[in-house]
Amino acid sequence: MNQPDQPVISPQAGIPDHKSRTHWPSVLQFVFSTLAVIGLWSIAFISLALGLMDGTAALGSADNSLSLLMISGITLTSGLLVTPSAILSLRRITGRPVTSYPRYPSWIQPRFLIFVLPVVLLSGYLVITQTALSWLLLPPLHVLAVLIPIVWLVYLTVRGLPLGSPQRSWGVFDSGLILGPALILLAELLALAAFVVIALVYISSHPDLYNEITALFERLTSVPSTEIVIELLAPYLTSPWTIFAIFVFAAIVVPLIEEALKPIGVWLLAGRNLSPAEGFAAGALSGAGFALFESMAMTSGGVDWVVPVVARISTAVIHIFTTSLMGWALASAWSERRYARLGITYLGVVLLHGTWNGLTLMMTVSGLFLELGQGTQAPFLALIGTLAPFLLSLITILVFVAMLRLNRSFRVASQGETQSKKITQNSPGVS
Repeated sequence: MNQPDQPVISPQAGIPDHKSRTHWPSVLQFVFSTLAVIGLWSIAFISLALGLMDGTAALGSADNSLSLLMISGITLTSGLLVTPSAILSLRRITGRPVTSYPRYPSWIQPRFLIFVLPVVLLSGYLVITQTALSWLLLPPLHVLAVLIPIVWLVYLTVRGLPLGSPQRSWGVFDSGLILGPALILLAELLALAAFVVIALVYISSHPDLYNEITALFERLTSVPSTEIVIELLAPYLTSPWTIFAIFVFAAIVVPLIEEALKPIGVWLLAGRNLSPAEGFAAGALSGAGFALFESMAMTSGGVDWVVPVVARISTAVIHIFTTSLMGWALASAWSERRYARLGITYLGVVLLHGTWNGLTLMMTVSGLFLELGQGTQAPFLALIGTLAPFLLSLITILVFVAMLRLNRSFRVASQGETQSKKITQNSPGVS
């Protein structure tokens, strides 16, 4: 019997295929994983070399070195995390598939991993504030600070659930880490281009506005300081139409795109007859891959490093939760024809994601109004900006609790299905 905290192999997953024909999904997985590893490690080693040369060549180049070494640490870690997918798919191709997960020693408990995070954060803070070598020491601490909470969250979300074979699990996770962000970035750039085209068409159809914008750009090219640039752009940045357009893009378009593509690892398992519990677990892995990419790529390495790193934990909770729900809904649609459940779930996770982005945006815009001295002109916006951190914290707590309860529910259901299958197989007359 599987231990509650260990991954569960589904009955039909990970079974070696002794037939001589080529397993093309594994071939594709191996090719794409290998190309990803080569690309990521090439970027990592080039960035590492440039960062070390820049950091040791001249005084005052620490910021540039830090950026380069951050990129190196991120891409090196991403490449390491894609490597198991390449190895496991190669073993499947060569007829030596891995069908079981390694057992960790009894003294290692992933649930306690989160207690290491404060030590990492404190070390990062001391490195930034107390040493001139932060450009060299901070990148590995940054990777650990991002990786630890996501590993912990994934453990709590999928423990005791059927994961399929190790090859499947790593493939799903790495799809969320590499393929998902690439597709999402492409889709969001296309959507942004559409917004820009619409804006340009509108501006060109209004001669007065066109002349005003043209004159503004001419002035911006000759201004001597950033303060004057902000002063010139302030009327446009605080325009209700500008805020509305940004809100539509960030709180509606982006969630629609991301919630459809974040479970890319689950989409690639279509036709595998996933159970709802398997879909939930696969969605959590795919969402964790996306959350890891976003957190490593979007966190600052400056003196305020600790704050955004901690804030990204809440975002990771949202990403893993919404993608696990989409995985459950996709599996339900495929195996039980619950298409209405899929549609309702998609709208629900888009609403949750949109609310999160909207509150974050309102907090940012409120801060901009205050910085420009226009806080009194938008009292409602200022109120939302003040309440936003508390609302975001409340949403994080509620989502985290819901994630734990869903894991427990799926574990109970999976254990019941396993016992039922054993009884059926052991019943007299059952072959």
